Amino acid sequence: MSKRTWALITLSQTTLLALGLAFVTARGGAAAPSPAPAPADRPASVAAQEAPPPDFVPTITRAEARAIIDAAIPKAQELHGTMTVVVLDAGGNLVSLDRMDGRGPTWDTFAIGKAMGALSSRRPTRDFPQLMNDRPDRYFGTLATLGREVYMVNGGQPLVVDGHIVGAVGVAGLGPGEDDMAAEAGIAAWQAMRPTVRR
Repeated sequence: MSKRTWALITLSQTTLLALGLAFVTARGGAAAPSPAPAPADRPASVAAQEAPPPDFVPTITRAEARAIIDAAIPKAQELHGTMTVVVLDAGGNLVSLDRMDGRGPTWDTFAIGKAMGALSSRRPTRDFPQLMNDRPDRYFGTLATLGREVYMVNGGQPLVVDGHIVGAVGVAGLGPGEDDMAAEAGIAAWQAMRPTVRR
């Protein structure tokens, strides 16, 4: 290929490129796609969305738990004792706990264990000795499965509404039979106030 032919080809390419650029410039850059506008019904960001987050509805409220605890404490004082009293929800989560002055922190674990025992068996923990005789498979199965979480002695009671367990109360630290007396005093107060609770 001669130098003259090479020069003509280069000149032709340069001319075509210049014409193409002039065409694009004349159209105001129309060849470049512009971003599509967001639909009018779609918010610009997630923060702009107006859907509220879903509510969490507890099986038992803090106000209900405090009603139980606040009624159990005077019963313990009447019995001249001290205790820890705890209320759990239906999933075994702590709702509220109170330890009276003079009662050591290990009693918190005992009270929680009693409430967990009532939840796992769906009955008062005072029924465990009978359960050991009638259904040893359930008694020892519970111990084997939940041994570090349940305390299978008197003082734990399920909280039941319309045949459904909504939580449990556990009391530890009083004398024989007295833990249940304090728990029952708390449950009675709860049953009286529950219809007034806004959920």
